[in-house]
Amino acid sequence: MKKNYDYDLIIIGGGSGGLSLASGAGQLGVKTLLVDKEMFGGDCLHYGCVPSKALIKSGKVAHYINDAQNYGLKKNDTQSNSYLSWENTTKRIKSIQDHIQVHDSAERFESLGCDVLFGMARFTDAHTIEVRLNGSLEKETGIKTFSAKKITIATGSRPMIPDIEGLKETGFITNEDIFALKAQPKKLAIIGGGVIATELAQAMQRLGSQVTIFERHAQFFGRFDADIAEVMTEKIRSEGVEILTEAEPQKINPPKSPFNKGDFKMIEFMHHGTLKKQEFDEILIAAGRSPNTNLDLEAAGVEYSTRGIKVDTKLRTSQKHITAIGDVNGASMFTHTANYEAGLLVRNEVLGIPFGGNVDYAKIGWTIYTDPEVASIGLDENAAKKQNLKYEVVKFDLGKNDRALAESETTGFVKILINQKKKIIGAHIVAPRAGEMIRE
Repeated sequence: MKKNYDYDLIIIGGGSGGLSLASGAGQLGVKTLLVDKEMFGGDCLHYGCVPSKALIKSGKVAHYINDAQNYGLKKNDTQSNSYLSWENTTKRIKSIQDHIQVHDSAERFESLGCDVLFGMARFTDAHTIEVRLNGSLEKETGIKTFSAKKITIATGSRPMIPDIEGLKETGFITNEDIFALKAQPKKLAIIGGGVIATELAQAMQRLGSQVTIFERHAQFFGRFDADIAEVMTEKIRSEGVEILTEAEPQKINPPKSPFNKGDFKMIEFMHHGTLKKQEFDEILIAAGRSPNTNLDLEAAGVEYSTRGIKVDTKLRTSQKHITAIGDVNGASMFTHTANYEAGLLVRNEVLGIPFGGNVDYAKIGWTIYTDPEVASIGLDENAAKKQNLKYEVVKFDLGKNDRALAESETTGFVKILINQKKKIIGAHIVAPRAGEMIRE
């Protein structure tokens, strides 16, 4: 086995997980190479957390303005919706991203002791990668090969594109496109009913689009307990979003085509057994995520599937010196999960602390930034039932809370699951600022 490696650690992927690990390793004096295909920040900065939360905030402000009479203020009907500006909204998003990008720059990580390269990486064996440089750093191009004692894969995920007839020919957008659209869609179709679909549907509706969600399951917000799904479905529908459950798109017809003479994109879909048609300016695909595993993992002997790279409780792959963190391992696709996993690797792989710890996702809370927010930690009722656990539910309605009444924010509740030993096994909150409340 080769002993004279070029690096102690190679990190493939400059998203949240990769950057967190690189920061820790570099500052601890570990000889580290950080490789990313294009630019640091990953989905979180460019296509996910940052732009979506900025858009959501703009939508929330617009909602408050439009709902002024609910707070004892006059609504100026003569200037209805005149405050809305898609151009200014997207400019604000871009300015926030630019500000954060400085913190995630190549120069910063070089100052922390890391070598940095931009290009497409692939494995040539279990300790070696080949990088096709893209010329974005000092205009360097060509192919270079590097070896390392340890390698971490942090390549994230990409939008999953469903196989719908005519979709690619007609054209569509994903979360990688919507925040930089030149014009706001007047009628927006969203295919999918997950976190991205839900957050963007409410925000876009509040900013002036007419949004329709196509959810193939019988329950919208289907990953949640029925009481949470019911409250959020009713709330989002009350704001004007059309939610079609058990709706399966069958075919997309482009404008000015044999089956669509109009100027809009036409979706043909089955809805409760009936074939229907609707026209839209734009179609947003938000039907899940696919891990980015196109790294010639076979050459390294790393096992993976369509769900991601297989890892153990210490995030080690089938090759123990190769680890995988973040979306690419498919375990928990949240930015803060990637950061948590990076911290675990700093303890176990970089510092080599005995008993540095195993990954425990049950201790990681998460939030969906709708209005109200939905936050969760531990088991929900569905999971508890699958494990045949006996539990009781303690529930408090926001409508009984004085502050919620004072702020006219009474939609939601706090729900806690308690086992027979009177220990909390799960907590779920639907409320404004639920993301902060869940930690209590």
